[in-house]
Amino acid sequence: MPIDRHFRHVKKRAKAKRALKRLRTIAGILIRELQRKLPQYCLFECYQQDFLLYERILRTCPVKN
Repeated sequence: MPIDRHFRHVKKRAKAKRALKRLRTIAGILIRELQRKLPQYCLFECYQQDFLLYERILRTCPVKN
């Protein structure tokens, strides 16, 4: 996801990077909480593919300029 596409000014680009980092942090917290609260059979039978996709997305590093 190219950040500088919409945020060409330096301060706006930095603000966009901080916002993306904050969103990734919140998403990680929510995924960990769901994994902790949901029953194990539910994680492995119903939502395993979804959680694997979410974790893979969170592990990817943002594009660095």
